Amino acid sequence: DITERREAEEALRRSERRLTQAVQASNTGIFEHDHASNVVYCSPEHRAMNGWSADEPIAVADIVAATLAEDRDRLGAAIVRTHDPAGDGVLDIEHRIRRPDGALRWLSVRAQTFFEGEGSERHPVRTVGGVVDITERREAEEALRRSESSYRTLFETMNQGVVTHDRSGAIVDANPAAQAILGLSLDQMQGRTPMDPRWRT
Repeated sequence: DITERREAEEALRRSERRLTQAVQASNTGIFEHDHASNVVYCSPEHRAMNGWSADEPIAVADIVAATLAEDRDRLGAAIVRTHDPAGDGVLDIEHRIRRPDGALRWLSVRAQTFFEGEGSERHPVRTVGGVVDITERREAEEALRRSESSYRTLFETMNQGVVTHDRSGAIVDANPAAQAILGLSLDQMQGRTPMDPRWRT
């Protein structure tokens, strides 16, 4: 009677299908590094992010080489720390890559290295991780920083007085022109509302 074995095999297949669907839906790339053979498995999603072909062999050195030069040392150092038997094996890093087609992409990488042995015999045997393309998020963050920088420059240099306040009406900020017009420093104005009796003194 092999009923139990068949049921276990079917349950495993269902679990694997659900995992595959979840990975595809989240557009997460998966990789696994076998330290003994130095072979790296990269899922189709991971290969697509990096612009690698389906049958192109990938090594750790290829992953580092694809990294933008400005981020390469930082990624290399993080990988060394992750493989260090004295550490916890955790990798959590964001870095840029240059795809073969010239496109620049931001990737978020999280991985866990597993070790075997004790003491001086402890050594890395396998690293498993996920990769997410976060280019749109990083570009949005950079656009927001540029917008805030432009606003701050305008706020500080314009000749008209500008005062900002919160929902209660309390002053949060005032540009140099407003401070000069009112004859008050920002510290003196912050927290005051239009009805604050201190305006009359």
